[in-house]
Amino acid sequence: TDAECHPVPVQNEPPPAHSSTAGPLIQARMTAQVADDSQPTPQEDAGPPPAGGMKDLSRFAEPLDSFLTVVGLLCAMATGMGIPIVAMIIRDIVNEGFSLGPLGIPPSLIFDMAFRILYLAAGLFAAALFADAMLGVTSSRQG
Repeated sequence: TDAECHPVPVQNEPPPAHSSTAGPLIQARMTAQVADDSQPTPQEDAGPPPAGGMKDLSRFAEPLDSFLTVVGLLCAMATGMGIPIVAMIIRDIVNEGFSLGPLGIPPSLIFDMAFRILYLAAGLFAAALFADAMLGVTSSRQG
């Protein structure tokens, strides 16, 4: 039957004496901790906690943490400006192509635009790397 396979443990049964390798002092401390059934005292309901302000967000931050946060956020904003700048570069490519007519875009202009996109990509990579580094360092210093 199921009861034979899975016996129900007996409650409040002391463990066998040989089950622990801890010394008598450790066993006495553990028993005292388990036997302490005192309930925590209920606190009076004082209502909702007071609302904190923006200054409370950084009350434990050091000046270095604030500096790293500001630099990291500025780098993150610079990274976010990458897509609109790429759109403006592509707009210039399209406008030049239509203004030159059937002659097409000269290779020097194509290389110029390609290098602008390459420089932008390198700058965006650096900005994203700095944002991640700055915000990562300041968040690891918080706890």
